[in-house]
Amino acid sequence: MKKTRILFVSFILMIFLVQIANAANVGIVVEFPDNSVKTDCVSVDTSTPGYDILQQSTFDIAWSSEGSQGYALCKIDGVGDEVASSAGNCVWDPDLFWAFSILGSNEWQVAPVGAGSYAAVDKDVLGFVRSGFDFLFNPTEEPPVKTYEHVCEKLNVKDIKVYVDGKKESGADEDGGKIDVVPGSKLELKIEIENLYTDSEDIRIEYIAVEGVLESIDDGDDIDDEANDFNLNPEKDNEVSLSFDIPLEVEEDSYDLAVTIEGENENSFPYLEEIEFEVEVDKEKHDIIFDKFKFSNNNVDCSSSASLGVKVINLGVNDESVRLAILNEELGVNIQESFELSEDPFEKDNSFSKTYKIVLPSDINPGVYLLRADLFYGNDIESSIAELNIVCEGNNLEYEKEHEKNEDVKEKINTEEIKINTLSAEAVTGAVMGPTVVEKNLSNKNILTASIFAGEILVLIAGVVLLTHLLRK
Repeated sequence: MKKTRILFVSFILMIFLVQIANAANVGIVVEFPDNSVKTDCVSVDTSTPGYDILQQSTFDIAWSSEGSQGYALCKIDGVGDEVASSAGNCVWDPDLFWAFSILGSNEWQVAPVGAGSYAAVDKDVLGFVRSGFDFLFNPTEEPPVKTYEHVCEKLNVKDIKVYVDGKKESGADEDGGKIDVVPGSKLELKIEIENLYTDSEDIRIEYIAVEGVLESIDDGDDIDDEANDFNLNPEKDNEVSLSFDIPLEVEEDSYDLAVTIEGENENSFPYLEEIEFEVEVDKEKHDIIFDKFKFSNNNVDCSSSASLGVKVINLGVNDESVRLAILNEELGVNIQESFELSEDPFEKDNSFSKTYKIVLPSDINPGVYLLRADLFYGNDIESSIAELNIVCEGNNLEYEKEHEKNEDVKEKINTEEIKINTLSAEAVTGAVMGPTVVEKNLSNKNILTASIFAGEILVLIAGVVLLTHLLRK
């Protein structure tokens, strides 16, 4: 029974593969007596007769009845010989007929058979023109030479712009190329696609699908993205985007990025274009980052505690011995951790993760507190800052004590532009960052003091003016 199933599946697969192998896409070029040219493309099975090919095209074809030589071509889009109603034969013009040729090596060759008896070959181009004939009955006219690419490849990739972390890559375009990234990079492709059919041809390309697959980059798995399907009218274009987030945990290597563009015209003729890129992941010798350094809730009550999450990843190509220091004197935080990080992105010890419980001092004042974390490895330092806002609900204390602050840090906090300054290991050891306390309301005492001071100034000025006036008298 099992053997029977296997044979059945193999048979179905064989039929499917044969069908794929036997697909034939054929181009058609027609030149009319007014010198206008019209083209079309038809997708059929290999060896499909010319009669069926033309019947599936967008051209309006009039045939004779089938005879010993097959069907004879009478009219294309109403141009040509009438069809005798009685016998169904073409009423031949003695001077003109529809000459049938097949393109080979960029020149037309007179077909050895009639159009109705031709058997389809993939990427053939069939040519038709109203022509006279010479003494050997060969046509005296030829349609303009148009290659299969010119006739049938009407879905065109006009342009591809590649951006890595917002910066344009110059080494890649619509022809493919090499793209340099680092772990954690954001890779984006902006793809401009156009319909090359003319307005006079009036053929829309439909169900256009754009997909990109970055192969085996995520621990052996692919990363893919696709744009929404769309249609394109003749002589129109459209831009779509594909984006890929390069994993932090990735091997330094080259990865294939395949971009596929598919669609079909109104006659169900398929379009397919594939563009290959090489994505090169480069790593630094020493590169450790904070993947996470923040409080699970950065707004806490002064009577509670805070949960601080830390994750550190080694993105470099070397194993590292690391020391972590998290310090803040006012919060009573002095955390020191030492650990080893592997260079292998798929080893468990490639990263370090831990959650610390920060118990707030009983006399803590409300305000915004900054915790600084520093990673020391080799001769390098990586720093990060976490912000904690402490509130004391129901506490109406007025704070008379002034906190001496670093004005530069204070200004940057107020503008939400905190910049992490790199400190040496010696400078960081024992360093603290206190709170920035924002007073929401001035106390009544401060308001009264300011008012009295202003009044005294006004009285002094009035006295000076009066004294000056008396002396002049």
